[in-house]
Amino acid sequence: MSNKGKAYIVASAIYAGTKDADTVDIMDLEDRLYRAVNAIGFGSDEAKADLYAQVADRLTADTTFKDAVSIIELSMDETAKYLPGGI
Repeated sequence: MSNKGKAYIVASAIYAGTKDADTVDIMDLEDRLYRAVNAIGFGSDEAKADLYAQVADRLTADTTFKDAVSIIELSMDETAKYLPGGI
């Protein structure tokens, strides 16, 4: 599956069940992100940790779903560039 497809899965998991389906409570964001990154099987533990750190730094409670997909995909691409053997 492409990184864009994985990014949609992660973003969907993060935003599922939110009140307005466009933003997410900041308290839930990190927990949902952690679970989603683990669920998609994104490479080694080092790759997952790198991806998690990048996305957690970039997403905010006001990030829209559409922007989150782009942020997550970019983070996945950057992780793959830095850890090519770990993805």
